[in-house]
Amino acid sequence: MSNRIKAIAFDLDGTLYFGSRAVEGAVEALKELEANHIQLFFFTNNSAKTVRQIVTKLHSLGFNATERNTYTASSACARYLEQQRLGLVYLIGSDDFRKDLEHRGIAIAEPEKAAAVVVGLDFGLTYERIAGALQAILHGARLVVANIDASYPVEHGHRLPGCGAMVGAVVGASGHQPDFIAGKPSTYMLELLCSDQGLGQKEICVVGDSIESDIEMADRFQCRSILYDHFDMFKDYLRDRATSFKHIINILN
Repeated sequence: MSNRIKAIAFDLDGTLYFGSRAVEGAVEALKELEANHIQLFFFTNNSAKTVRQIVTKLHSLGFNATERNTYTASSACARYLEQQRLGLVYLIGSDDFRKDLEHRGIAIAEPEKAAAVVVGLDFGLTYERIAGALQAILHGARLVVANIDASYPVEHGHRLPGCGAMVGAVVGASGHQPDFIAGKPSTYMLELLCSDQGLGQKEICVVGDSIESDIEMADRFQCRSILYDHFDMFKDYLRDRATSFKHIINILN
């Protein structure tokens, strides 16, 4: 393996798995990387599940995930709010996102009392929730969002609306652009990783399937990246690109 690369941050949806199915060769490839003393980290813009739930899913698929090496957009939001001392928030998001916030001491408040509006993936988004976010922003709340992904991949090549659809509703109502984006392509999760693990930016490689999200994050952070092109859609991509996990190993060697 490359002497420079000490850690690899893997995207999840569309890279390591599709829905409930691990990508062929992924589990074996990650075990090989671990055997070569490469630190593995799991990165996801998923804001609908807690870190523990993501870890449980990764375990069920055969990946060696822990709460220490798994970074989610919801937990990143919680850490940012904690750092900024924004302890009262109005939430558009799942009950599990709420748990991640409360675990960090962030309380859910009514719109007029909220210091920030926090937006994640919300499968039950209603007009009333959008109206509450608008009122909070009009009262001076910041807009903190998990990510702005328009959609995300699931099984059989299908896609579903992502967090960006919820963010779009709030921005459309308020005219207020996000003050902070915790997830990819923001570099915030990579910054947390380096701080937590004592790594430098040149020691990390990002592997993901999205040029706009994963590769853009790596470019902004000025670290190495590999585009995982499972469906062989980006043949004209001029940088490191892999269509299988065996190919990823070959690129890293």
